Amino acid sequence: MSPAPSETWKATSRRFFAAVAALVDAGRLASLSAFCGDHGFSAPRYRALRLAYGATPKEGYVCPYSGVEVDALVVLASNYPVSASWLLTGRGPMLTRH
Repeated sequence: MSPAPSETWKATSRRFFAAVAALVDAGRLASLSAFCGDHGFSAPRYRALRLAYGATPKEGYVCPYSGVEVDALVVLASNYPVSASWLLTGRGPMLTRH
């Protein structure tokens, strides 16, 4: 089990899942699993993380992972219209272009 994440890292992880959900809703991404498969991330890991940090966290769920990997944040901001500044700080608009 990973060490407990900081509040800042928890917030960043929540923003990651909010951005993925927005991209899925907009039809720019098929699913979280598709994102993982396309970019070499573990889909089971990210499904577990989503239970802890997604839009509707599972009450009482203890995630075995500390948070979203930095590489996933980089991929999201580099390959999709998601603001890196927003991902890291929560400031400004989520999407960079439509």
